[in-house]
Amino acid sequence: MTNKFSRFVGAAALGMAMSHGAMAGSFDGAYAGAQLGLFTNLTAELTVDGQPGSSTVGFDSMGLDRIELFGGYGMEVMPGLYLGGQLSYVAVNTFDEKFISAPGESTALEAGPGFSLKAIVGYVPSPSTMLYTTLGYQQREFEFVAKGPSGTEKADETAAGFAIGFGARQYLTERVMLTAEVLRTSYSKETFGPSALGVNLELTELTFDLGVAYRF
Repeated sequence: MTNKFSRFVGAAALGMAMSHGAMAGSFDGAYAGAQLGLFTNLTAELTVDGQPGSSTVGFDSMGLDRIELFGGYGMEVMPGLYLGGQLSYVAVNTFDEKFISAPGESTALEAGPGFSLKAIVGYVPSPSTMLYTTLGYQQREFEFVAKGPSGTEKADETAAGFAIGFGARQYLTERVMLTAEVLRTSYSKETFGPSALGVNLELTELTFDLGVAYRF
């Protein structure tokens, strides 16, 4: 997982470095855009009611598995120091990975829409480039699906947790920016009912997104 993730982040950094000479614009003000989820690693600590012990499983999803819309506002409060806030909404999420797959039965976890609210603290080394860290709150819908000889059972839950990450913005024109962000979200433990399932999942999500934003 680490090598795949490093390649994605490295490619994004190279692309931003190549556009360093692009026309610069101010980062002050409102902006909106869209980003694509290029990489997702989801780790789940799983326990089952009435059964001792726990197990941890992880999944890597590479490709366009999410489309996220975002908007925010910020400004340089002093030379080189940017403060802002951002609201994001995941409009499309195709993440669907199996825990167990055997003849006649399987269990899978599917991710759905969600939103996040984040604070951003940035460093502006040049008029066209910003590097930042971010901390926020995120919600995501998940569906646990169990298939067996007796049929299919589905359970939906909304998981919430705190996210921390880092990113960069690079102007391509006076108002259009290329964005890249790495985010790690630790969700609270959720119980996926009905009681026939009794599955408890504590999820940790690591994502890498690449997008484009327009400053108004």
